[in-house]
Amino acid sequence: MASTLDVVAADPAPFLRCAYRSAKRELSRRFYGKDYLVDRRAFLAHLSADALVHTALVAGLMEAHLVLVRAMTDKAAGRSSAVGACTCDTFVQPWLANVGRAVSYPTITRLLEDWCIEHLTARTTGKLIKDIFLSSLRKSVRHQGERAAVARLMLPTAARAALLPALAVFVVEQGVLQWQLATAPAATYWSATWLQLLRFAGAVVGSAVGAAIGTYFEPGTGTVLGAGLGQMLFTGVTASDRVFLGSASLFASRDRMYIVSVGADNVLLY
Repeated sequence: MASTLDVVAADPAPFLRCAYRSAKRELSRRFYGKDYLVDRRAFLAHLSADALVHTALVAGLMEAHLVLVRAMTDKAAGRSSAVGACTCDTFVQPWLANVGRAVSYPTITRLLEDWCIEHLTARTTGKLIKDIFLSSLRKSVRHQGERAAVARLMLPTAARAALLPALAVFVVEQGVLQWQLATAPAATYWSATWLQLLRFAGAVVGSAVGAAIGTYFEPGTGTVLGAGLGQMLFTGVTASDRVFLGSASLFASRDRMYIVSVGADNVLLY
C-alpha cells in the first residue's frame, strides 16, 4: 500500500488545496477570531443536480426495500398481494412522496439555521449547525486518536447538531398530518402530534448515541452512519425513516484529508 508521502508526490494538487484552505482558516482565526459557522452548509446545496439525483436514488432504494419486505411477508403468510408488482400505487407514488420529504427536510433545516444566525449568537448557532463528520475527525486529531474520549465528546456535539434537522422533520411531518387528518377528530390529531414529539426526542437521543458509538469505531464515516442508524432505531419505522437524513454526508464528494505533524501536535488538513 502506498504511503501518504507517495500519494502526495504522485498527485500533490489535493494536498496543496487542503493546505491552502487550512492555512486560510487559521489566518482568519488569528485575525478575526474563531469562525463558529465554519461548518455552515450552502442554502441550496441539496437542490443541485447531483444532490437531487442522489436523493431520488436513495429514496427509491429504501422504498423498493419496503415493497420487497411487504411482498415477502405476504408470501410467507400465504396471502395474494399486488405489492410484488411494481405499480404506481405501490412504488411510484410512495417514492415521489419520499423524494418530496427528502428535499423538504434540509430546506426547512436551512431556514431554521438562517433564523438562528439572525437571532442567536454565532457561538450558539455554531453548535447547532456542526458537521459531525468533520467534528469527529477534528476531535480525533486533537485528542491523538483517543477513541473513548472522542466518543464521549461527540455525545453532546451530535445531540446539539441533531436538534435543527429533527425539528425540520417535525415541522414537515406536522404539515403532512394537517393534510391527512384535516377532517379527523381533534383527539386523533393531537395523539399523532404527541407521537411526533416523542419521535423528535428519539431522533436527538438516537443520533447522539449512534454518533458516539460510530465515532468509537471509525471517526467520520462511522459517526454519520451511526447517527443515521441511531435515529432510525430510536424513532421507529415510519415514512420519514425511509429517508436517510445523513446519507449525503456519506456520499458527498470530498477532497482527500491529511493529518500532518506540527511539533508535538497533529493537524487535520481539509
